[in-house]
Amino acid sequence: MTAAPRLAPSLELVHRVNEASIAYTITRLRVLERLPGNPVGVAVRPFEGGAGLAARDLPVPSFNCVLGLRAGQRNLIAPLTQ
Repeated sequence: MTAAPRLAPSLELVHRVNEASIAYTITRLRVLERLPGNPVGVAVRPFEGGAGLAARDLPVPSFNCVLGLRAGQRNLIAPLTQ
């Protein structure tokens, strides 16, 4: 017996899964941000389809990155770095 061919997910499904992952990561960071005095230095800058994330005192790559940036959103990069 041969295995059934693997179907690639639709682009819409890929975007939905990515947005759910971004929302979950933001939720985790917001919990840390609510600690008295924001001791981890959390900053979240959302934009359509994604967000710039920073956790100044927490060296975790998934908490210090830009997520969901797509083609045509080059103009969003500069504001995320300020």
